[in-house]
Amino acid sequence: MWQPGQLPPFAALFDERIPGWREDNSSLRYALNLSKRDVWLAHLKAKQSLIEKVNELTGIGMKSDMFTIGFARRAAEYKRADLLFWDIGRLTEIASGAGGLQLIYAGKAHPQICRGKQVIRRIP
Repeated sequence: MWQPGQLPPFAALFDERIPGWREDNSSLRYALNLSKRDVWLAHLKAKQSLIEKVNELTGIGMKSDMFTIGFARRAAEYKRADLLFWDIGRLTEIASGAGGLQLIYAGKAHPQICRGKQVIRRIP
């Protein structure tokens, strides 16, 4: 399992193309010079890993070839995790145009902050 903020496919790509990025994160500005194809392939590998983990933990059966939106944050009212569901009609329209849509929500509220818990309850 990777560390927070580090995806193995991207770390491998950076190791290969941006030596020293682990010691000096300002060198990541050179990521802008990476080919779109290499970035896309790293993205697909990371997405596949995420989908496999979600399926392993939940048994839901998500698909790696479907448009996926992920949201993983501490649940706090100001982060507006429920905003995506404000206009269900528009969300349905986007899903239809994309050939389907799957959502991954993760996170929890601080135990002493009731508003964060309320946000979680509003997410369908």
